Amino acid sequence: MITSKFLRKVFALMVAVAVTVPAASFAYLPVSAEVSVSAAWNVDVETGDEDFLPYPVNKAFESAASRYKGGKLVPVVKYGSQVVAGYNYQFICKNIADDGTVSLKNVTVYDYNYNGWTSNSTAMISSIEDFNIEDYEYDYKRGFSDSRPIGGMYISISTGLDELPYDVSSAFEAALPSMNVTSCEPIAYLGKRVDSSGTDFALLCYTQSAKYIYDYYIDVVVIHRNFDGSSYQKTSYSIFGERTNYNNIPLENRSDVDSSVVIGDWATVYARGYGSTHEYTYAALYKKKTDKKWTVARGYSDDEYIYFKPAKVTEYDVCVKVKDSKGNIAKKFFTLTVYPKLKNTSTISATTIKKGDTVTVSGSATGGRGSYDYAVLYKKKSETKWTVRQGYKENSEIIIRPYAATDYDVCIKVMDWDSSISKKYFTVTVTK
Repeated sequence: MITSKFLRKVFALMVAVAVTVPAASFAYLPVSAEVSVSAAWNVDVETGDEDFLPYPVNKAFESAASRYKGGKLVPVVKYGSQVVAGYNYQFICKNIADDGTVSLKNVTVYDYNYNGWTSNSTAMISSIEDFNIEDYEYDYKRGFSDSRPIGGMYISISTGLDELPYDVSSAFEAALPSMNVTSCEPIAYLGKRVDSSGTDFALLCYTQSAKYIYDYYIDVVVIHRNFDGSSYQKTSYSIFGERTNYNNIPLENRSDVDSSVVIGDWATVYARGYGSTHEYTYAALYKKKTDKKWTVARGYSDDEYIYFKPAKVTEYDVCVKVKDSKGNIAKKFFTLTVYPKLKNTSTISATTIKKGDTVTVSGSATGGRGSYDYAVLYKKKSETKWTVRQGYKENSEIIIRPYAATDYDVCIKVMDWDSSISKKYFTVTVTK
């Protein structure tokens, strides 16, 4: 589960950005029914009330919000502060109008009597404007340190977010490995939108650039979750930075392929694109390493999963292609090893023994995925219940001592690391 515990840490290595992290206590309001903000986005935030803010900030916000005539303002996050002739605080708030309509607002509270520890009741809202999630789509972020806001605004975060809803956190975690950042931590959940391809989740995140340790941002990050459960970062835009074209990110191929399969099984291509338009189609080809001619596993389609069945026990080259809507193509190559089927080659030391003697089972196998484990069971032929002499273990030498003068069935099982199992049976006759 993604939480906001990172907000209690102070980042020491920052250039041009001062971070203060106030202590936070969390109190929660009931989640209101989703109400359309604009277009198809819905406000879907679980917010804390003012109590999560440090005392002077809380008092300033309450004072300013009490004189607001446009409805009730509930802070979702305080994401910035600014020393002027007094203090400016920057908030994203949930605005609940008198008719119940819910929207997001970007609110600046000015406290001109702030003395460093206390605040009186003279704070006011100096600016308030709609915070429309769609304004932060399709444009990639620009570094906070490259485009500082006028007046020296500092990142100083206070948030009521304790945990993300499960569907949001699972989508975020699935998309995180492919994000072009070294770190990305949610500080507020803003809303969601459902379309014909899946669900978009909008989060306010604290991110660090993949290239420069001093590039920190507060971004609106939009995560798209497809109906099959796969997720990717759709857009990310710094609320402090200047708009730049997201499509300027070069197309990348972030696909993956099974590294090995057993002959007769299907190999799976997990096709993934990144950057550019996010409107991808995928294709895959394969061939034996010793051949020159490629076989088309599947032509271009928007289905991210591609399956094919290699016909030979050998190594194959696999080429995965990702194409964006502009016709750009990014290729990625893999090696696929095809193993023979698992074969149980175990033996026993004797098929006829005298009562009181022992039989040694020698487990062995070929093919499959290797890393074999062995299990041995036995029973009288006249019975149906098996006795387990050894469960699955790496030990391949197992001794059996049948206790009656009769015929016994012995079963030797081999399991490889892919949990494929091959059985082999013997009959052992015990004489008096």
